[in-house]
Amino acid sequence: MYSLIKDYALEGKLEDGSGPNGKFFLTRAATSDAAAAVVQQHFGWTGEKRDNYVATQMAKIWPGVDVLNEGFIDCSKGPGLLRDLVDDAEIDNSLQVQYADDVGEAMGLAQFRPNAISSPWSAPPAPPAPSGKIDGAYTKDDHKTEFYDREVPA
Repeated sequence: MYSLIKDYALEGKLEDGSGPNGKFFLTRAATSDAAAAVVQQHFGWTGEKRDNYVATQMAKIWPGVDVLNEGFIDCSKGPGLLRDLVDDAEIDNSLQVQYADDVGEAMGLAQFRPNAISSPWSAPPAPPAPSGKIDGAYTKDDHKTEFYDREVPA
């Protein structure tokens, strides 16, 4: 919090303008600068990749924090905003934890599997459809194919 206040925040003024009031605020621009520093530190992204990520995420997160659309927020909301910025990220580290159920979670039974969102080729194949009594039968559109010649009975 100290770094946010020291490096990015503006201090409010007393109503009569005679001096500071001890309350600190973050403008959207200052928050975006802090967000860029956090993204660079946590993800190692720089340049255009970092800036595009920050712009996209700030467009999603900022309206929920600056609900009155004032263009600034209380400095105490900054850490939560920055946490949302990095917690929402889908980082491809090839593994994610999946719990089978609440009992498994309580017992500490975690399964690691590739992340199907980041690595769709690693998702398990869909299970085959269960077989039934008419598997392999002709469908209603089979007469339109080359391998089936419909013969109408006399």
